[in-house]
Amino acid sequence: DLGNDASLQLSFPVTLSAWVNAGDYTGAHIFTSDHADAAYSGVQFYLNSSGYLGAAFGSGGDCSSIYRKSIAASSNKLSIGTWYQVTAVLTNANTFKLYVNGSEVSTYGSFSGSATTIGYTSGTARIGQTRGGCSAPSAMPTDLKIDEVKVQNIAASPDWIRAQYLSTSDAGFVSYGAEESPPPPNTPTIVTITAQLDRVATVDAVVPVTVTGTTLASVALAVGT
Repeated sequence: DLGNDASLQLSFPVTLSAWVNAGDYTGAHIFTSDHADAAYSGVQFYLNSSGYLGAAFGSGGDCSSIYRKSIAASSNKLSIGTWYQVTAVLTNANTFKLYVNGSEVSTYGSFSGSATTIGYTSGTARIGQTRGGCSAPSAMPTDLKIDEVKVQNIAASPDWIRAQYLSTSDAGFVSYGAEESPPPPNTPTIVTITAQLDRVATVDAVVPVTVTGTTLASVALAVGT
């Protein structure tokens, strides 16, 4: 229970994200900004009883469908016992997008309900609440693990969502290799450098140089006058 501070009374646009691991498909809110008795209100991000993501908002009215609007994913069912990074972007009342592991997933073609604005009651924001229709559900189920919940007042772009997933997983930015032995310590080599500098008549002349018996092509020497 996160309380009902004014900062949690979200409006459009909003982006919700979290890591989740479901023990079964009982259906649970990942996050809700207004958990109210017998009312559709606030913004909800949830896993439905079929194992698919969903997002919704309510205008603060009763349990009639005119006071809510929701949509659910039609693909990318979450496997039990597996961690997923999930995101919902609600740009406005008619534009919702859902993402799993940084990639957008398909949704059913139409919304359920016809609400147009987000409204609030005296309910509180919560993480991990069991879904229970319009009435107040029970406590958080022990079979849903939730981590790194983020709530942002922006409509995050697909590139940003993909980068967030990659930066918080081992999928793209981190690689591992076998243990390596340190290299041997460097041993300095003392060499003798000689050059025939007699009869050099010009400044910055190029002359042959011999290093430990091997002749280099040439080096430039600054010769004072």
